[in-house]
Amino acid sequence: MATFENRYAQKIYEIISPYLGDMMAKGAIRTQCKKIGISEDAIEPKDIVPISDNIKKAMVMFVGSENAVILANKIKMI
Repeated sequence: MATFENRYAQKIYEIISPYLGDMMAKGAIRTQCKKIGISEDAIEPKDIVPISDNIKKAMVMFVGSENAVILANKIKMI
């Protein structure tokens, strides 16, 4: 189980890792952060919506459209 120093990264990890597993969840967070030009350790409240929207798009192929929306909404509520 990953432990991020950034509390937002940790919360996102806790939401998506049951669906993706440890390695893929960490990779997803890293990739989505890079897309918006930050590192996992720099996630701030303003970054939550763009990250959740990007994760939603990526999660569709793993969990289906409906579950991807549910997960994205959970992330937005952090």
